Amino acid sequence: MIREALKPANLFTAASLFCGVSAIMVAAGAEAGPGSSPAFFQAAVLIIFAGIFDGLDGRVARWTNTASDLGVQLDSLVDVVSFGVAPGVLLYRWGLDAYGRVGFVVAFLFILAGVFRLARFNLRAADPPPLKPKKYNEGLPITCAGGMVAVLVLHHAHVRATEVDNTVSVLLLTLMLSYLMISTVGFRTFREFRL
Repeated sequence: MIREALKPANLFTAASLFCGVSAIMVAAGAEAGPGSSPAFFQAAVLIIFAGIFDGLDGRVARWTNTASDLGVQLDSLVDVVSFGVAPGVLLYRWGLDAYGRVGFVVAFLFILAGVFRLARFNLRAADPPPLKPKKYNEGLPITCAGGMVAVLVLHHAHVRATEVDNTVSVLLLTLMLSYLMISTVGFRTFREFRL
């Protein structure tokens, strides 16, 4: 098991997990209000770095010829933390806590939708449906949904650097992203994308 943990690709996966957990800690400790922007900004940057490491781990596994079933499962588990739980906590602390329990439930729905999306992806990875080409995924990938949350928070901090004025838009965005993750809408993958 130690040898498996020290594979280069799994180290990138571990780095993604580290960034995700750090984002959770930063976002959970942030206080809503005009002075809170730096903490939310930091949490969003950590989610972006988690995405960079997540994008590299599969490539490193292929480059080093060390891909394994354990690595695939580790990647999915880390995705739940870095692109499900971390953005969910960030969404709640940043704009949904104004709704109290309802805001908590909406943030939880984002995380739950991401978990269902990953479970469906893992089940279909071994047995892809014949009618769907490989260049399309069914439902919005959790990494994209988490990345969209991070980019929104970064943009808001850059433009306004104050508390969220329109929490309804945060609520609706969270519900929309949650729905898209569990939907059957086809989203283009970039696995075959070449510059």
